[in-house]
Amino acid sequence: AVIDNRGIFSVGTLEYAGQINAAAKIKGVTAQAHAAVDTGMGRFGFFPENYGDIKKLYTDFENIKVTGIFSHLSSAFLEKTDKALSQFAVFSDVLENLAKDGIDRGMAHLANSPGLFKFPEMRLDAVRAGSALVGRVSGVNAKENGLLRVGCLVVTVAEVKEYPKGSNIGYGSGFKVKKPFKGAVLSAGEWAGVPKRGIRQRLTGKYPTAVVNGKTVPVLCSSGEGHSVIDITGLDVSAGDIVRIDINPLSLNSTVEKHYI
Repeated sequence: AVIDNRGIFSVGTLEYAGQINAAAKIKGVTAQAHAAVDTGMGRFGFFPENYGDIKKLYTDFENIKVTGIFSHLSSAFLEKTDKALSQFAVFSDVLENLAKDGIDRGMAHLANSPGLFKFPEMRLDAVRAGSALVGRVSGVNAKENGLLRVGCLVVTVAEVKEYPKGSNIGYGSGFKVKKPFKGAVLSAGEWAGVPKRGIRQRLTGKYPTAVVNGKTVPVLCSSGEGHSVIDITGLDVSAGDIVRIDINPLSLNSTVEKHYI
């Protein structure tokens, strides 16, 4: 199917290259591929010390044309940059070896979204922007870099209820009500991407927020995989009202219906 649709294969083993080459030969075509190099992510790719195999991918398969080479940064989002710089150095060595052997490397790409903003020298011929497209890049100040947050979860209020002091919400009594409040139970929880109430929120009292009827309110907790609770004290909110929650689309459950505007 990849061959028929002129896709580009990501190849990190000679065995896989052999399978692609055989399929392409049967069809009488030349398949395109990018060589994957594992510089520290640990998922796919040739290990740099097996440079000979990388070279063979470029030279030994008559029905494969390698048009690029890449690796992936594992820690570019961290403040400590040693790992990212080390990966870049290793990847650069592979590119230099290909040049010394007179091999056209094709398109070289390494930087993900954090790398794109934090390490300009790693942009090479192309970058793979993922989280940057939705305005949320770990370890990068979005405002300083002109990024706009994209995406919100739209849910409905399932029920409105008064919570007395001392009552509990969620599995394992994850949220204990310290003072009475009026709450709205929402029709979506963690499974749909509603932010969890973490340690930082408990310590600082700062919660994720939602917007209901034009008012911003705190998301107190996710009461389970399928529901969550917001504080609507003093507001006129009814079952069926629409609530919008800022979430990262990349963490959205794949079964949630998506609308693009």
